[in-house]
This record gives sequence, structure tokens and C-alpha cells, in this order.
Amino acid sequence: MLCVRPLSQKEKDQLYELLEHPDPQVRRRAKAVLLSSEGYSANEMVLMVNLTAKSIRKWLRRFNEEGVDGLIRERKSPGPPVRITKEQRRRMVEWSWSSPHLKRWASPSPTGPFPSSRTPGPGQEGIK
Repeated sequence: MLCVRPLSQKEKDQLYELLEHPDPQVRRRAKAVLLSSEGYSANEMVLMVNLTAKSIRKWLRRFNEEGVDGLIRERKSPGPPVRITKEQRRRMVEWSWSSPHLKRWASPSPTGPFPSSRTPGPGQEGIK
């Protein structure tokens, strides 16, 4: 069972402050560390912090290695860097919304990217 290392009073204070952080992921991580310091296992915390046991163990390890800063800072994701600018991305999205053949699939809908009512195509009038 992976446990968090003993916390200093300063770390406890910082973790309690993180419970008010604007990012809900950071709040969950801080809560997991505090619960671990109280003796809860990763499996017991799953429903309490809405993270998987694997994620909880990852963040406990990160805290043990890097302290409170390790809970806030995200590491760079693997893979090559993004090769288009924000302006290029904005123009591509704008184009996709204006393109008639894509509008049907790209329009915002509470049911997702697919049309909520399907109209039969040519030769499909008799299919029910």
C-alpha cells in the first residue's frame, strides 16, 4: 500500500489552501494527499476524490518526490509539439462551421456531433 510521507505543518496548510484552488484536478490531488496522511488507501479514496486508484497512487508518488508543487505543475505531454498556431486553429474551426458539407456534423448539439433526427437518404425511403 502506497502512503504519503509524513506531512509538515507547512505542507498541511498548503494542501488545505489547495482545496480552494480553481482547478478541480488540483483540489482532488490535494484531498487525496490529505486523506492518505489520515491512513486511507488509494482504493478507499476512489469515490471520495473521483480519481482512479492508479491516478491516486501517481499523485501520491509525485507528492512524495516533489512536494506540494508537484500537485500543481503538469508535466509536458509526450509527443511532438503542436505545429499550428492558435490563429490557424481558429481559422480551421471557423472554416469547418462555414462549410455546408460539414455543418450537419459540426453543429453544436446536446446530443453530440450526430444529427438528432435522421432523414432517409436516396433509396432508403422504405427502410424503417
